[in-house]
Amino acid sequence: MADEKDWPGLDPKPDQITYSASKLKNIAIDLARDYDVLTGTKAGSLQDFQLNSYVPKVVMDDEAKAVKAFFDAVAGGNEGFRTIYGKVVDQYRNAIGLLLAGAKDFDSLNQLMGGTSIVEDA
Repeated sequence: MADEKDWPGLDPKPDQITYSASKLKNIAIDLARDYDVLTGTKAGSLQDFQLNSYVPKVVMDDEAKAVKAFFDAVAGGNEGFRTIYGKVVDQYRNAIGLLLAGAKDFDSLNQLMGGTSIVEDA
């Protein structure tokens, strides 16, 4: 395992900090493409998972308690995973928005410092 001293940039000096508004925007654009897949209908999307991972409720008599407990556990795990997947998709969207806002802020700072705008509104 690497020591912290092997990770460049952990303790940067102010003149060593750089940013690129255009790189941030390009990363956000790439993530937005992936987000479109996650929110679409193709395999791997949230909707695809919700449609194809349905676990039916099982009604059984008292003699099959272990089987019912197993099905209930699988159904609970499935519901938990659906919830988490949905939250991940929501946070993914938030991350894209934050990257775009950061790119815009860095671009504004660049303009204030006499540079030219390189990031259009997304």
